[in-house]
Amino acid sequence: MPAASPAFHPLPHPGDPYSGDPCSGDQCPGIRCPGHPPALFLPGQVFAAAELAAMALEGIVREVLPRAYAPTRTPEGPHLRAAAAGLLAGTRLRNGAVGRLSAAWIHGCGPAPGRLEVLVPRFHRLPARADPLPVHLSEAKLDAEDIVRIGGVPVTSAPRTAVDVALSAAEPEALAVLSRLLGSPRLGCTGPAVLDLLERQARRPGKARARERIERVLGADAGSGSTPSGRVPSDRTAPDRTAPDRTPPVRILSVGTGAGR
Repeated sequence: MPAASPAFHPLPHPGDPYSGDPCSGDQCPGIRCPGHPPALFLPGQVFAAAELAAMALEGIVREVLPRAYAPTRTPEGPHLRAAAAGLLAGTRLRNGAVGRLSAAWIHGCGPAPGRLEVLVPRFHRLPARADPLPVHLSEAKLDAEDIVRIGGVPVTSAPRTAVDVALSAAEPEALAVLSRLLGSPRLGCTGPAVLDLLERQARRPGKARARERIERVLGADAGSGSTPSGRVPSDRTAPDRTAPDRTPPVRILSVGTGAGR
C-alpha cells in the first residue's frame, strides 16, 4: 500500500474531547499505534474507485462513509468518523457543524447516517454536485459552546446533539440515541445539562415533545436503577464506550494521480 501523503494532517484541537497521545516516533508500530494518524482514502487520489471497491471486497479497506475508505485494521473511533464526514461535507462546514443524527454517529451513539446533516447559521442553496452521501443543510443558531472540533472537524457537542435529536429525530431512533448519549458519562451529557440547554433554545418548535422524550429516557434509567444504554439499531457493531476513546486524529490523503489532475 503506498505511503500516506503528509499534505494534510489535522492536529488535535485544544477543545477536542477525543485527543489521543502523540505518536512515539521511532517505536511507532504503525497502523495500530494509538497516536499515529491512520489514512483515509478517496477515489481518484491514491487509488481509483474500482480499485478501492476491489480492495474492500478483499477486506483490505472498509467504507467509513460512501466513497471514504480506511484500512480495515484502522481502529474505529470519533476522529475517523469525523474526518470522513468533514471530507464529504467540504466547504459547507466553513461556518457550520455536523449535527443531529450525523453528530450522534460521530460521538459513537448512533448508526451510520443515511444522509449527512449539517447545521449552518444561514441557509443557502447547495451547489449542483453528485454527492456520494446526500448532504442536508438546516439553519440553526450555534453558540461557541455548542461546537467541539474533533480532529479539526466542527461537530455539535454531545449535549447539543442530544437536544437536536430530541427535537428533530423520529421517535424510535430519537429514544435509542438519547439513551446512548445520556448513558455515556465521558461525554458530559447529563440529564440536567441537556434539559437546561433545551430550555435555553429560543423559538424552537417541538420543545414540549423533546422534553418528554428526554425525561422518558431519564425516567426509564431511574426505574431500572442503571445507566441508560439504549440499543441503537445498526448493521455495525457499536464500539466499546466503557473506556475513554484514545483514537488519534486522521490524516486525509491528497496525492495527485498525474494526468487529469
